[in-house]
Amino acid sequence: MRTVVTKADEIGVWFVAIRAHTGADVFTERLAKALRERGVKAEISWLPHYAEYLPWLVKKPHPPAWATVAHVNSWLHESLLPDNLPRVVTVHLCVHDQSIGAYQGFLQKLYHRVWIRHCESLSLKSADAVTAVSHYTAKMTKRIFETSEIRVIHNWVDSKSLPLCGVQAPGKSKPFRLVFVGNVTQRKGADLLVPIMEKLSNGFELRYTGTEDDLRKIGVSKIPKNVIPVGRISSQTEMEKLYGESDALIFPTRLEGFGLVVAEAMAAGLAVVASNCSSIPELIGSEGAGILCTPDNVEEFVGACKRLHSSPGIRQMISVKARDRAERLFSPAEAVGKYVRVYQDVTNDA
Repeated sequence: MRTVVTKADEIGVWFVAIRAHTGADVFTERLAKALRERGVKAEISWLPHYAEYLPWLVKKPHPPAWATVAHVNSWLHESLLPDNLPRVVTVHLCVHDQSIGAYQGFLQKLYHRVWIRHCESLSLKSADAVTAVSHYTAKMTKRIFETSEIRVIHNWVDSKSLPLCGVQAPGKSKPFRLVFVGNVTQRKGADLLVPIMEKLSNGFELRYTGTEDDLRKIGVSKIPKNVIPVGRISSQTEMEKLYGESDALIFPTRLEGFGLVVAEAMAAGLAVVASNCSSIPELIGSEGAGILCTPDNVEEFVGACKRLHSSPGIRQMISVKARDRAERLFSPAEAVGKYVRVYQDVTNDA
């Protein structure tokens, strides 16, 4: 006789995840931690990065005896998908969006089009439930894979744990400090950072999470003195400090599945200047919680940064609206609660 699971503490969630050092890793770790804090058993089996493209070299992990549901990324190959457990598949990023094609190398484009598309197709078809981290990602996934039902559960930010960034008036001795957080790639628009900074005056400074070598790898040869690398950020404390020392986040991305950096900056009350593409408008909205610019339009980004620099009042207004929107849309309790309901549904239907 089938057991009906009605309580959170009767669920056991087993994550099978590839350690790729991306936002998907952060998502898995945060969700597992949040579930345990709610009394739900949760454990992660981490697989090496090469499991993504050489899955046959990796031994298939076995689930813990207490597991009632498995949760995986849509990129996981079928040979590593858990058997005999209801399966929840999450789509974090749709790399098949044609708008990003111009910024992918030939091999990367071929890899995504042939291999990743194959893996995702099989993973989604065999899933008991599919979730996506944004409405944009869900829409693209439905369009490409003809997946009928996808539950959208936004990633979350704990606003209470983030100190509110203060808005300071510009001073002669203090530059207006911009920050870019993310991998230094063309998809993230990192190649636009130097052109933007070259057009801004000496009163601006940019700090970015990466190295000068990272910029050179994407074709940036000359790096101005006001573009300063801070290296990899390894802890939440370091990230909070970086936000707190900044006046605005600049994020000229070309494709995001969600945009956790934007949500974090909003939750910290930091003004955001970002691309009006993929999931970003979904985060910022249309009520002044940030400034959206046309993708690849350097002049728009420059103008937005100058406007923030010259108008502390505008920054203050954006700060208040951003914090409020983040608290409403990206609540940890609401997001984790939705995942618990998904686990209950697939377990009861199994």
